[in-house]
Amino acid sequence: TNYLVLVHRHAGKLIVEFERSIEMWKTPLEQLYARSTEFVTALQATDETRVAQDLAVREIRELTGFDRVLLYQFDEDLHGTTVAESGNDRLPSYLGLRFPADDIPAQARELYRLNRVRLIADATYSPVPLIPSSEMSAESPLDLTYSVLRSVSPVHLEYMRNMGTAASMSISVVNRGRLWGLIACHHCESRAVPFAVRTACDFIAQILSLQIE
Repeated sequence: TNYLVLVHRHAGKLIVEFERSIEMWKTPLEQLYARSTEFVTALQATDETRVAQDLAVREIRELTGFDRVLLYQFDEDLHGTTVAESGNDRLPSYLGLRFPADDIPAQARELYRLNRVRLIADATYSPVPLIPSSEMSAESPLDLTYSVLRSVSPVHLEYMRNMGTAASMSISVVNRGRLWGLIACHHCESRAVPFAVRTACDFIAQILSLQIE
């Protein structure tokens, strides 16, 4: 098995993660840059916010192959509204629906702001505990805020199953340090997305954030 090694430093510690590589993917790595460039060109050709939002969700769905991609926008009270959607009719449409702020707790919102891309490839996964070394046992728990492979709340996994989604990915739209919204991707079956494709989706979301006044 081949692995992609992801490394970051946080709180004085070097954190190394080993993510299983995905051998086959419909978008070769060398095409990601070209697609991203085409998206930026299309975005620059419009000054309409709704058109830009539709372009973003459609491009992310084409890149990732998810059944449904939604763009949520948060209002001043942190309630969310689905303002754009791209789907293949395997999952119901959520376009125009509103969601209460309590759906995303404050701690989760802050994680979305700091760690912009989160993938849950299979909602039925079993979390694996970290085993600290003898030196780390006496220290505070390892801070995995910026980790790619960190687990998620069991409540969120149950929420996914209730929605009929076996896999999901979220990309934060951050504008001037503020969590403006979320791009949420859902799939009926488990679905892994390579790190390079996730990075391209993050790029799309941040380019979209520049369109926000």
